[in-house]
Amino acid sequence: MPTPMRNFAALTAAGLAVSCLTMTPAHADTYDVSYAPTRSTTFNGAGLTHPTDIAVDPNPTAADDPSKFAIAESNNTFSRVKVLKDNEFNSTGYGLADGSILDTSRSGLSGPQGVSYDAKGRIWVADSSTATVSVFPKDTSSSSPYTTIGGMKNTGLSSPSDVAVAANGDVYVANINSTSTIRVYGAGRGGDIEPIRTITDGINNPTSIVIDSKGLIYVANLNGGNGNENIAIYAANTESATPPIRTITGPNTHLHGASSLALDSSDNLYVTNATDGSNGSVTVFAPGTQGDAFPIKRLSGAGISYPTGVAVDTNRNVHVVNEYSTDVANAPSVFTFAPLIPLTKPTAARNIKISGSSTSSSRRVTWNSPINNGGTPITKYKVVVKKGTTTLYNKVVTTRSYTLLRSKLKAGTNRVYVYAFNRIGASSSVSKTFTVKK
Repeated sequence: MPTPMRNFAALTAAGLAVSCLTMTPAHADTYDVSYAPTRSTTFNGAGLTHPTDIAVDPNPTAADDPSKFAIAESNNTFSRVKVLKDNEFNSTGYGLADGSILDTSRSGLSGPQGVSYDAKGRIWVADSSTATVSVFPKDTSSSSPYTTIGGMKNTGLSSPSDVAVAANGDVYVANINSTSTIRVYGAGRGGDIEPIRTITDGINNPTSIVIDSKGLIYVANLNGGNGNENIAIYAANTESATPPIRTITGPNTHLHGASSLALDSSDNLYVTNATDGSNGSVTVFAPGTQGDAFPIKRLSGAGISYPTGVAVDTNRNVHVVNEYSTDVANAPSVFTFAPLIPLTKPTAARNIKISGSSTSSSRRVTWNSPINNGGTPITKYKVVVKKGTTTLYNKVVTTRSYTLLRSKLKAGTNRVYVYAFNRIGASSSVSKTFTVKK
C-alpha cells in the first residue's frame, strides 16, 4: 500500500519539499488566534490511527443533534472510514455513530485519502490505492458502496486524493502526482466511465477540492511546496484548459503544506496547513479573496499538530484531524474548536414598500430579504406598526409581505417596522412611514 498522500511524511517523500514559515506581521493580532479545543480525543481513545481527512454530515436530523463526521484512515495497518459523533454528554470525547466502520473487508477500501458528504448525507471516498471513488449509504451499517467509479481504460484515475459532489450530483475528483487533473463524472454514474469534463489549467498536485454555494470550485495545489502552494478557484462547470478565475497564493497567506479544504455556510474557506509555523495551522479566507492576502483568521497552537483534515458543521464548530504528532502515543487525533467565524444575527431586511393610497381599505407591506443572513437561514419576520408610541400591529410572518387593514390603522402618519430573524436573533429594523386618511 502506498504511503498516504496527505501524510506529512509522504509530502516530503514524494519529492514535494515543504518548509515552515513563522510570520509576525504588524497586524498579526487581528487574525492570529490560539485557544483550547472544546472537545478532543487521543489516537488510542478514538481507536484512530493516521487519519487523512474529515467531513461533517451537512444534514443533522435535528438542529441540536451532536455533529456526525466521517474520518478516513490510511496506513499499513488500517484502511477504513470511521463515522464518529460529537458526544454531547462527554465534553472530552466522541462516540461511535450508527454503523461505525467502513473497513477493507467490507467496503473494498485500500487507501482512502479524501472523504466528503453529499447533499443527501451519503459518504464519498477517494481511494488512492485502488484508483477509485465510491459512495456509501449514510447509515454505514450497510457498508457495500452504492456506486464505484474506477477502471483503467476510461476513468483516467490514477491516484485520487479527494472528491467533492456538486449540487447537481456531478462528482469532482482530484488526481495528484503525475496525472494532476480534476476529473468530473456525471451524476448517478459508476464503473469504468469517461469523465464529462477535465480541468487541467493551474492544477499541480491537488490535495483537496470543495464546491461552494454558487458552484465555484476550490482546489488546493501543493505546486512543489516551498511556499508555492496555492488555492485555485474556478468558475462553475469549468473544463479543459480554462484558467482559474482567482488564485490565493503568497507568503502572507500562510499556505504551507495545504492539505484540506472546507467551506462554511457563508462560503468562508478553511485550509489546513501541515507545515505553517511550528506545528501547522488552520487558516480562513473570506469569499472573493485572491492573491497574496492575509487570512481573516489563523488558528494555531493547542490541538494543531500537522493537520490533515478540516470540517465545519452547521453551528460553525471547526473539526480538525492531525495525522501525527511528535508524541504519537498520546497525541490527540480529533479536535473540535469553537467557531472561528461565528454565526451572527442577520442584517436588516431591504427595500420596504407599501402599496395603495391613504384611503385604501388595505395596505400591503413588502420587503426583500437581508443581504447577509448571518450564516444561518432566515426563520421569520416580525411586522410592527406604530402611530406615535401606540402599537397597532405586532405580527410574526414567514413570508416577505403582510397586509394591513385600514380599519386597524390610525389617521395621520403611521410607521411600519420589519425585523428579520435567524436562530441567533433579530436584525435591526427597516422602516417606512405612510399616511392614512379616515
